[in-house]
Amino acid sequence: MSYSMFWRNSNAENIMNLTEVFLRCGIFIITASFLMSLVLMYSEFPNSDRWSTLGIAAVCVIFVSFFVMQ
Repeated sequence: MSYSMFWRNSNAENIMNLTEVFLRCGIFIITASFLMSLVLMYSEFPNSDRWSTLGIAAVCVIFVSFFVMQ
């Protein structure tokens, strides 16, 4: 009986941890896409060197959104 109770509590903790991971990933994706859209909207993206602008913007956005998540 106690083993069954422990198993249920362990499953509940795993589900809570998984939910927290999914929430964090969702918030990270939303924050990164919002910041990326701002960067692309206010930069001269079509007229500049596309890959360098996009790469620098992506790295900056990922770092900023990662630190926002902490």
